[in-house]
Amino acid sequence: MQEIKRNTRFTRNKTEDMEKGRIKTQIISDLSFSRVPPQARELEEAVLGSILIERDAMGEIADILKPDAFYVPAHKTIFEFCLELFKSSKPIDMLSAMEALRAESKLEEVGGAFYLSELTNKVGSSANIEYYSRIIIQKYMQREVIRIANDAIRDAYEDTVDVFDLTDNVALSFMTIEELKGTNIKSLSQIKNKIKRELFENKPLAKLFKLGFNNLDFLSKTFNIIGGYQGTGKTAFVMSASANLAKQNWRVGIMSAEMSEMMLGSRAIQSDCSISSKRILTSNVSEYEKKQIIETPDKEEDKLIFVDESTELNHRNILTKIKTFVQRFKVDIVFIDYMQLVDVQEKGVLDVKGNEKLSNRLQTIAKKLDICIVGLSQLARGQNDERPNSNSLRNGGLEQAASDIFILYDENWKKNNGVQWNDIPSEIRGKIEVIYAKGRYSEVSSSFLFFNKPRQTMHDWNDRDNEDIMAEMEQQQPAKQNFDIF
Repeated sequence: MQEIKRNTRFTRNKTEDMEKGRIKTQIISDLSFSRVPPQARELEEAVLGSILIERDAMGEIADILKPDAFYVPAHKTIFEFCLELFKSSKPIDMLSAMEALRAESKLEEVGGAFYLSELTNKVGSSANIEYYSRIIIQKYMQREVIRIANDAIRDAYEDTVDVFDLTDNVALSFMTIEELKGTNIKSLSQIKNKIKRELFENKPLAKLFKLGFNNLDFLSKTFNIIGGYQGTGKTAFVMSASANLAKQNWRVGIMSAEMSEMMLGSRAIQSDCSISSKRILTSNVSEYEKKQIIETPDKEEDKLIFVDESTELNHRNILTKIKTFVQRFKVDIVFIDYMQLVDVQEKGVLDVKGNEKLSNRLQTIAKKLDICIVGLSQLARGQNDERPNSNSLRNGGLEQAASDIFILYDENWKKNNGVQWNDIPSEIRGKIEVIYAKGRYSEVSSSFLFFNKPRQTMHDWNDRDNEDIMAEMEQQQPAKQNFDIF
């Protein structure tokens, strides 16, 4: 009897799964497969014909029309080759296109010389090429909407799919479609008049993020980099800047591929109590220190700082994670700790182009979401640990799309590496120079910060204040305590 029940239950579950799959397939089929996808084949032919007969035709549409917008595969290939000729400043006509296609063994694939000749017979001039191109783009956008919707429906039926990842991916996909509209083109006169109106109404043209250090600010809609050699306080900088920003009611996101949430949390406690984060993590604290940690009141600004413990960051999920920060937590600025831990490999290839692509993507999403993104970056050490610049970033290409690049530099790092904190001469102890390696919006060349290693915090360098801090810490801590720095 039990065996019969078991078989009945198995049959019922199998039937339910089959029915669920049938319904899913039917819904997707009803939405798309029963209809011909939106397309404009004749207009595609007219655009290609115009390009092949008019020397300047490609220049009118090169910035608005992309190969993927073509529905017919042969048309896409022909346009790709014509676009490459245009980018190389080579003439575009039927003969040059034919030779380029033949050189890559693509000529017969697109219909041969006869089909290229037929395209030129479809149009008399290129007068309407921009209008036709925009219709082609509209049809492409319709197909993309259908594709995204179908993919979302398919994935939504899968029990293993994270619904938040699904919705974020859909949102990002639609954001990409928005870029195809081409509605952001304005005359310089229009732009200047808009600025004047905003100024007259006392409306800020961009958000200004004051990090709490003199002359160290970022603007919204930008991607920026904070670089530094290992041990110069990049994470301490992020934690201090985040606290300063939160005090101004900015909402901050920290995406850490280097440290766990517990490590970052222990760093925050270390800044409150001057107790080594390593000792906190290993519970190697005295009863007095434990009481001190527990009784230290929570800070209001901590409620505005959100941490994503990212065990794996890559070029595919990083944008989704940033979008989640903005949509779910209304974050204004995001720190990425650190850029070299973001996997930029595509098809197993790791190169400068991957970093350039990532940098461009981060700049694009910062503009789209009206946020600021700050990536931390390790520097490649030279033989003599020379004074760094933007070319010192360990992985080339990251600097390409960055608006500002600030580098934290301790010229005495090598000399004092391994020396206990209290044994370092007070006049250089914790002195960090901020080098402005690239600045679209920065107006200074350098400044100095004080890196308080026992507390793992940073603030502006001021000799009198630093002496006061030193005196306070020496009263609180044993003279030779070794502070472990992660």
